[in-house]
Amino acid sequence: MVEYKEGDKSENWTPMKALGNVRRRLKADLQVSSFDVDISNLPKLPLGDYASTSNEGLESYLAMFGGYTSYLEAEVAKLDSTLSALQAAFDDGLAKAMNKIATDREENGKKKPTREELRGESLNSYPQLWELRKEVIETEAAVKQLTGTLKAYDKAYASVSRVVGLRTMGDRQR
Repeated sequence: MVEYKEGDKSENWTPMKALGNVRRRLKADLQVSSFDVDISNLPKLPLGDYASTSNEGLESYLAMFGGYTSYLEAEVAKLDSTLSALQAAFDDGLAKAMNKIATDREENGKKKPTREELRGESLNSYPQLWELRKEVIETEAAVKQLTGTLKAYDKAYASVSRVVGLRTMGDRQR
């Protein structure tokens, strides 16, 4: 939690509390089932020759890749919303801290620091702000990594789908 001013009524607000509120609101409003994925028995994913796979095997791959793609899209969206909330809290906290430090320096007759100097001093002076920045960095990395996994599943689905399409066209031409 980032606190900069005594008596500020928003001192109990955190980005994670905001995300919890959003998720509860969405769960109540959307009335759709969430994904329940059992990862204990995940199969090894094939990256082989789809052309020689049976139709039943292709159906299984389409269902598996399509399901995982949907699940990963929801997870990426969840992480992205977390990132947005964390980034907004960090940006606002940093702006408040930089303003406070600049005002204090000006009142003490010190020279005006550069923006980068203010940023560094703010992160040094407010450890909770630095912790929030680390959360932003880690969440950005998680979004990128999960987005890459999502793209891989999406490409696998498209590959299998192309084989199914080619077989269907071949059957029609016979």
